[in-house]
Amino acid sequence: MEAMWGDAVAPEPGTAAPVIMELAALPDPPRRLIVGSQSFDHVLEMDRAQADLYRPWEHVSRIAPG
Repeated sequence: MEAMWGDAVAPEPGTAAPVIMELAALPDPPRRLIVGSQSFDHVLEMDRAQADLYRPWEHVSRIAPG
């Protein structure tokens, strides 16, 4: 199976079963969840990169109230 992150190979769908079982047992499960260690690391990396793009313009963004 091809991953959504380029050429990397995603884990087999069956490996998500323990995650689903864990979520089903929670009284208030998250609406969204990153599944997979590599996927989690990749999403955090993308978030950091996005924040790095915004940070130089923070002073301009904060001029407007709200």
